[in-house]
Amino acid sequence: MEERIARLERENRWMRRGGLLAAALVGAALVCAVLLVGQAVPKKLPDLVARSLTLKDAAGQVRLKAFVAVDGGAHLNLLDKAGKPHIGLTVFSDGGRGLFLFDKAGKFRATFGLAADGSPSLDLLDKAGKQRIGLTVLPDGIPSLALLDEAGTPRIGLAVLPDGPSLKLGDKAGKVRAAFGVAETVNKVTRATTKTSEGTLTLFDAKGNVIWKAPR
Repeated sequence: MEERIARLERENRWMRRGGLLAAALVGAALVCAVLLVGQAVPKKLPDLVARSLTLKDAAGQVRLKAFVAVDGGAHLNLLDKAGKPHIGLTVFSDGGRGLFLFDKAGKFRATFGLAADGSPSLDLLDKAGKQRIGLTVLPDGIPSLALLDEAGTPRIGLAVLPDGPSLKLGDKAGKVRAAFGVAETVNKVTRATTKTSEGTLTLFDAKGNVIWKAPR
């Protein structure tokens, strides 16, 4: 009797194991069938609609910030692990757009923009946030390059005007003191405005009066 009971218990254990295995196999088959059906007929996920979006990393630090301003401008900011901005993308309400780059300290250092009128520009700044180089193409097609000092004052300007190239040098006050190529001059007596030719070198005083010019 004891041997029969032991044998029945062993058989019951194997039957339970076999039943669990069969159930597991059936469950796996059902999961595979669901996955295959899902792949065959993909479902359209709902869109996420919001005026602002903030993404954080595993440490809880904000790494991405996207929002639409009250004036209609759209902004996207990418931040580093310390929460300092590194890249900014903006579409302004007037249609202009810009790409902004920051250094490790979070200082604004460079921008590439496109104005609403379609004029492209590139601006480079120093560590103090002062613009030092400005490059643009004006709406009338004139390319222009400006080099500025540490105070943000234009000291060198280069452009290709319709009448020819123009190179201008300025003082600390931003007054043009020398020009090579095309430049406008004002007669001291008549105050009439004239334009120099491509091969002209003109020197000005602090008030903008011509003090020397060659060829005359």
